[in-house]
Amino acid sequence: EKIHRRYQDRDVQFLLVNLGEEPEKVKKFLKSKYQTPVVLDSTQMIARRYNLTGIPALFIIDGQGKVRFAKNGYSGGLEKELPKALDELIAERTAQPSPEATNG
Repeated sequence: EKIHRRYQDRDVQFLLVNLGEEPEKVKKFLKSKYQTPVVLDSTQMIARRYNLTGIPALFIIDGQGKVRFAKNGYSGGLEKELPKALDELIAERTAQPSPEATNG
């Protein structure tokens, strides 16, 4: 949630994915803690697509749909790893010429 707030104005989008819990239970839990959008993966389709081996799992997916960062479980250090990975991707994206600049 802290990272979401930090990057919400930098053209970065966040989604939380809940695996298989009842919608009302998830809603009650999130109500007091999170403002980040949540997807309910009741059929585990997202879990299968990204080959989740544990939770929590974190992915950074770029604008072309490519997974640029992945981490399963929580082992500490994420507070430093995640901003670093996001900053690198943002810097890379802003360094690329716009489509208008390459067409003329």
